[in-house]
Amino acid sequence: MLLFIKAQTFVNVNDTAYLFVEGYKHGQIQWQQSSDTITWTDISGASVNNYPLFPVYPAYFRAIVNSGTCNTLYSQTIKIELSNFQCGDTLFDYRDGQKYPTVLIGTQCWFAKNLNIGEKLEHGAEYQTDNGIIEKFCYNNDDNNCNIHGGLYTWTETMQYDTTEGSRGICPSGWHVPSDQEWIELELALGMNLETAMLSNTWRGTDQGTQLKVGGTSGYEALLSGNAIPGGYFNSLNQYEFMHSSTRYGAGSAWRRCVRGGDPTVGRWNTFTHSYGLSVRCLKN
Repeated sequence: MLLFIKAQTFVNVNDTAYLFVEGYKHGQIQWQQSSDTITWTDISGASVNNYPLFPVYPAYFRAIVNSGTCNTLYSQTIKIELSNFQCGDTLFDYRDGQKYPTVLIGTQCWFAKNLNIGEKLEHGAEYQTDNGIIEKFCYNNDDNNCNIHGGLYTWTETMQYDTTEGSRGICPSGWHVPSDQEWIELELALGMNLETAMLSNTWRGTDQGTQLKVGGTSGYEALLSGNAIPGGYFNSLNQYEFMHSSTRYGAGSAWRRCVRGGDPTVGRWNTFTHSYGLSVRCLKN
């Protein structure tokens, strides 16, 4: 039986790769590396599946699995290259193979597409829970809406049940869920003044919402992806975009950003509970 490695084939400098063997069910695993595929050495401490790797030079990797039988299993070999990521490059998410365009706005590097990762659940019949599996809702429970608009995630799922502002949450390695302050920095970079940006539970600014929407000058490309409402309902597709921040407001809600069709402004609100499913944009560390 051939074991297949699931990992990105390049890693951005200073980022982490994860080595994962598909088909591995039991036995002792040991990861090895090589510069030429001829001479192999064990990686110290690398004896778990989904092993976090911090590459410092290009190399080949494989896994050896000893299940207590006479036959030692060797995985396929994979080469991981190092890449100097530049904002504007397309990000490859090793976890599921999806690709995300990125855009520099001011000094911040943003996803230019909503995050779409995780196992799809039927909204209203199933719930996103702290079970070690990233889970998402798709608008109207339609997979195609996730492919176009991204997944919809509760705040707790987005944060992976960590309440720390600026946490990675469900974002790829090297990225995080933007804080309320980081959203403000984005708005300031698009021309909103600070006094206006600090207003809450209202629509603010001049044309910043227009800049953020598809075809706007920012390159952010908000699609108006709607939301998932507690109780199994969906609302506002092609009318509103609701985006999580990692900043809590009290115990049961968090700050979010909103843009809507026909409105040039941006909403800063804290009125939804954590159980609403919203879109997620990741921000580079």
